Amino acid sequence: MVGAWRAALATGEIMRDGTTERLEPKVMSLLFLLASKPGEVFTKDQIMEAVWPDVVVGDDTLAKAVSRLRKALDDDPKVPQYIETLPKRGYRLIAPVRAVEARAPAAPAPQHRRWRVTAIGATAAALIVAVLTIAFLPTREAARSDAA
Repeated sequence: MVGAWRAALATGEIMRDGTTERLEPKVMSLLFLLASKPGEVFTKDQIMEAVWPDVVVGDDTLAKAVSRLRKALDDDPKVPQYIETLPKRGYRLIAPVRAVEARAPAAPAPQHRRWRVTAIGATAAALIVAVLTIAFLPTREAARSDAA
């Protein structure tokens, strides 16, 4: 959680009050970098090295990413609640951050599993009865010779 927003790195989404915003991968990486050490100032060089490794980008690329992140978070750069700009120094996340456990998918209800097992068992039993019936049914030839 970053402030009131729940962030999911795997999907690139942030969610709040039923609203979901999808962020570009680099913008999401920027958010997670800043959230890794809330309150700590990250210099432009540190951010560029972490978010755009082995790629030469200009200050405008970073400024656009910060702007997109602020817009997604509904943050005002003049009265920031999330990202603070420190002129000539860098950026820092000023919103509270707390880890949230990922939700595990819900297991199917036990009665559903019981129904599947019962259906499979009934099908298997019917097949066994059919095979045994066919195997032990007297053939017409055998029935005629017994009758004679």
